[in-house]
Amino acid sequence: MMETAYLKKIDYVPCRTLRLLATSLTMISSPKLRHYVSRAAAYFESIFVKIFEIMPESAENEIGYIQPGGFPSITINGKEFPYTHLRGLTKASLDRSGLHYKNHWKYKFWHSPDTQFDMLRKANASVEGMMVEPVAITLDDKDIPAGYIMKRAMGRTLADLLDSRQLSCSTSFKIEQNLAMRLEELHSRGIGHGDLNSENIFIKPNLEIVFIDPMETMTPKNAIELDHHWLGYIHSKLDKYRRKI
Repeated sequence: MMETAYLKKIDYVPCRTLRLLATSLTMISSPKLRHYVSRAAAYFESIFVKIFEIMPESAENEIGYIQPGGFPSITINGKEFPYTHLRGLTKASLDRSGLHYKNHWKYKFWHSPDTQFDMLRKANASVEGMMVEPVAITLDDKDIPAGYIMKRAMGRTLADLLDSRQLSCSTSFKIEQNLAMRLEELHSRGIGHGDLNSENIFIKPNLEIVFIDPMETMTPKNAIELDHHWLGYIHSKLDKYRRKI
């Protein structure tokens, strides 16, 4: 009980200078360069996950199933969020519940859990199902936002489909068309993604598009501008793929 009262309000501010620098570099970098940087980052993150185990596989006293709702609330930087503690989660309980944990490593200073969580829920409030649905902020042992849990994105990433070479020519055209339509719908609500590398684009079995991991630190105008550059780059990648099959 005392813990809930203590955690009623948190002021959490990442380094604004580093975030501004990262955002500025993103704006002047080509999608091709950011794509390769993202692939390299994903590789190093997989190493981080192996070295720094952030949660156990399972526990004797773990919760069998995590309910998507019913979390207590906390105020972070003046905004209310549902929250839970990282120490209460296990990989098994998340897997059973159809949830995924998004960890915000300290080196990822261009993101912060609360701002990305807030952007995801605002996007889904505007266009339901446009982005992966966030569930609750997670706090570490020092009561600092460490990440968030979200509903598991269904389907496969565009990167995975291209690497596996399992896309037919006609399906690749349909995906490209659906991607453009989804972005147009998102942009019409004044929302941009900003980081449409192929790992952040999930394709459902029915070819519906769902986005993850947006760049919440930039203005909607800049994010929308970057989205148009990304669309051109994705078209070139798909066109190259089609010429090889």
